[in-house]
Amino acid sequence: MVPSTNPAATPANNIINALKCGNAIVLAPSPKGVACAERLLEFVHAEFAKIAEDPNLVQMIPAPGSKEKTQSLMELCDMIVATGSQNNVHRAQTAGTPAVAVGAGNVTVIVDDTADLPDAAEKIRASKCFDNATSCSSENAVVIVDSVYDDFISAMAEAGGALVDDEAGIVEKLWPDGQL
Repeated sequence: MVPSTNPAATPANNIINALKCGNAIVLAPSPKGVACAERLLEFVHAEFAKIAEDPNLVQMIPAPGSKEKTQSLMELCDMIVATGSQNNVHRAQTAGTPAVAVGAGNVTVIVDDTADLPDAAEKIRASKCFDNATSCSSENAVVIVDSVYDDFISAMAEAGGALVDDEAGIVEKLWPDGQL
């Protein structure tokens, strides 16, 4: 089950994981993500052609996507991997098929005195830069314990980050007149 908010990276990751474990996979993108999923399958199938692999290992429910088609797939498959809204997660977990499901993300990271501060700062920077931070795996907030606060702020600066006290100014720059 592919969320509309991340229609490329999520299925690409799930495809890789399924194939590495010896499984086929059928994508069920949201209606808004169908074109992206179709394009992704073009890339995957082109690579399969180079190695004479069966393109049927990676499929997609027929377009247009729908909740009904996705529900049927979830009831027939061997395992569900679902990402997205609370509704998607609930539907996956109650379909009667084993499911791994995660909802909306943008996780909070806790940085404590056991962290490798430069490494943590670089990983947070990379996460927030990937796909314009739209992925639910991008950190949304950082909680820093007092004992490493100053050192971590310095590490974030070294990684290209900035501590901004003027939230209203940032909002105005990113959303002038309330528009992104």
